[in-house]
Amino acid sequence: MSATMSEDNIFTVHTSRVFSVPDKIFMQDMSLQIDRQTGEILGTFVRKEGEPFNLKTGDVDLRHLYVVPGLVGSYTRTSMDGYQ
Repeated sequence: MSATMSEDNIFTVHTSRVFSVPDKIFMQDMSLQIDRQTGEILGTFVRKEGEPFNLKTGDVDLRHLYVVPGLVGSYTRTSMDGYQ
């Protein structure tokens, strides 16, 4: 995170499964930190089983749902990324 990035500009999306395009797999219990202004994924982390779950104001709780990032323009991304 850059020095100019404020915590107010970041929110976290918590999900049960998120699709990893490079690995072509669903990863479990993932959380994604998102830049509120650009929509860029700044980081990810795996929530450990049994750890307390704290949903902060502004976070998005999508646990028990699937997340597939990057579908905007997916019709061009598949050819750009070499998928057939």
